[in-house]
Order: sequence, then C-alpha cells, then structure tokens
Amino acid sequence: VVELIQVCYALSDSKTYNHETSALWLAAKQLHCSNLTLIVLEGEKKEIVQDDMTIYVIPALEWLLK
Repeated sequence: VVELIQVCYALSDSKTYNHETSALWLAAKQLHCSNLTLIVLEGEKKEIVQDDMTIYVIPALEWLLK
C-alpha cells in the first residue's frame, strides 16, 4: 500500500472529524502506511499530526487539479 485516501464532505463537525481521522489512523497502523490523505469538499488545506503520522487534508478541487 503506497497511500491511503479518505474522502468526506467536511470536517467541521467534531463527530465527523473523529470518525474520518480515526479510520485513517487505524488503517495506517494495520497496513504500515504513512502516506495519508483526507480529501474534503468543504474545508482548507492543513495537516493533522498524531503518533508521528500526518494526515494531509486537501480540498477536493486542489486534489483534482494535481
């Protein structure tokens, strides 16, 4: 596994934030993958760091134009 990608509408709700990020953390640990991307339709580009791993949050439009 080279990269794990999770997609959601927005991370503004704390329940959604916890659900989406915890799924990526768990998959990353189980699959030994450190390249984590969370694509959001609404939201800004940012990084979420936990346990020496980083989730790169990127707006969908920016990801599509890459």
